[in-house]
Amino acid sequence: MIGLLIALERFDYTLEQYGKPKALTLAIVEAGKPKLKAELDLAQLWKRYKEVRTVSLSRRHRRQSARRR
Repeated sequence: MIGLLIALERFDYTLEQYGKPKALTLAIVEAGKPKLKAELDLAQLWKRYKEVRTVSLSRRHRRQSARRR
């Protein structure tokens, strides 16, 4: 908008037309502990990791095999 006013030679260099700037306010926010849906023990976590990793590796292997053909 200001660019348009300058182009039309209507810009108010005193800035009175635009009013006083509003004061900025800041809020302090404390980070909370993330809520987990379920807590897993180490054995369950390792089992899930291996499942995900196996799927990921098999996808990568299929892509690499397809490129070689």
